[in-house]
Amino acid sequence: MAETVENVSRTAESPPIASLLPLLQLVLTGSSRLFHLGVRFLLTLVYPLRITWSIVHALLSPIFVVVNIAFAIVLSTPFSIIRMVVVALYPVYAFCAVACIIGALVGILGHYISTAILSVLSRSTYFTRPPGASPATRPSSPQAMLRKRKRKSVRLQ
Repeated sequence: MAETVENVSRTAESPPIASLLPLLQLVLTGSSRLFHLGVRFLLTLVYPLRITWSIVHALLSPIFVVVNIAFAIVLSTPFSIIRMVVVALYPVYAFCAVACIIGALVGILGHYISTAILSVLSRSTYFTRPPGASPATRPSSPQAMLRKRKRKSVRLQ
């Protein structure tokens, strides 16, 4: 058994991935150098634009200042004022929202409780009509009501 372990250890070389490490290192180094070369090339192309940018910026700076002031007047200041008002009124908003929600819950609960009480009372024999009594019948039209009325004369003294 000792012989098989020695034979296996002699035949076992480094794993196959170890042979790929030099190739991987070469690819990474080459791609890094290629990237640096590309960046230098782009900087060389952009350099003339950097020179003209300072001239354009100096010529257009009054326009930039006017746009910045207009932005501050038209957008930033009203937005900050509205934000401050909203932050100041948030407790009132929260109070009103909670009051509305609780009022709705109390109203719904009151409706259910009154419905329950009325249903219990309608089942009770104390609050219902006796079986023989019939409700008073109303006349079918207003003319029938007028015919049944007696006219009484009122004399002034």
